[in-house]
Amino acid sequence: MFFNEFDHVLFWREREEAELAAIAMWEEHGHSDAFSAALNAWRKEQIPTKEAFYERVADYAAHGGPDQILIRREAKAISDSLEYATKASGESRVAMWREAVRKWAMHLEDYGAAVHMPPSSEGSVSPIRPKEGGPQGGGVCGQAILELCTGAGMGTWAVLSRLPEHSTLHSTDFDFCCPPNAVGIAKALGVEDRVAGLCANNWYLPFNGGIFDTVCTHYGLDESREVPTVLREVARVLKPGGRLVLIARMDPWDRQGKFFELFGAAKEDCRDVLRRVRLYSGPEDLIEDAARRGLRLTRRKDYWPQQGHARVLLVFER
Repeated sequence: MFFNEFDHVLFWREREEAELAAIAMWEEHGHSDAFSAALNAWRKEQIPTKEAFYERVADYAAHGGPDQILIRREAKAISDSLEYATKASGESRVAMWREAVRKWAMHLEDYGAAVHMPPSSEGSVSPIRPKEGGPQGGGVCGQAILELCTGAGMGTWAVLSRLPEHSTLHSTDFDFCCPPNAVGIAKALGVEDRVAGLCANNWYLPFNGGIFDTVCTHYGLDESREVPTVLREVARVLKPGGRLVLIARMDPWDRQGKFFELFGAAKEDCRDVLRRVRLYSGPEDLIEDAARRGLRLTRRKDYWPQQGHARVLLVFER
């Protein structure tokens, strides 16, 4: 993704033109400091003053909202992304994430374990037919799990590395290039027959209501627009007693502060601005939003690593 969710707030009225401009800069500079500098210069050209920044925030707060346009990629990029769905690609990512756990991602073990805690409700409905037989016996049905925002697959690996025999996973992302990561990791772990990766929109999930035991996301909600709408969809697709398990940044400034600094906006306004435009504005607001949609907090664990940002594990039950 060339833009993050705050870009899609600020440029929502000209999003297609903005994305094309960002793609052109990416093609010229690649993933580099030069790309970041060029993108920031372009942002400042479009929004030259602090007052213009706050005007765009107010415009989106009043008139913006969810839509069904997914992140587009040109045909070659989509084709190239299929390479992510190979066993070799999955093995490479598994190796990266294992090293991440050793170095800094101390939360991943807890996250993966939390996803597989059994739901409080009886029975299970699985959108993918699980394998028959196995150590639990034929006919046993495990959890149906939905992952939002596959991304590079770090959270996907944490879930799949301990996937029970009869459980299944649908992994979704806005970006056509990301779901193949889930398929590649599944192949590397030998569970590809119980994993599906698909492009989907968090605001209009392509599933019937009440079919998932667990919805999980690794930094998905704090990197999404229209968080209340995402929570509404999560509650809709969860079974009664089903759970939402997520990792998020403790302080949204760690992701969004660069915009306030770029446009000279006040740091003390950050949470209020994010709340107004319905972006992630911190765990306390998220807990309140979830409660309004029938999702009750049952577990919280905070992480304060020596390096990197603070993060939080939250578990909710419908």
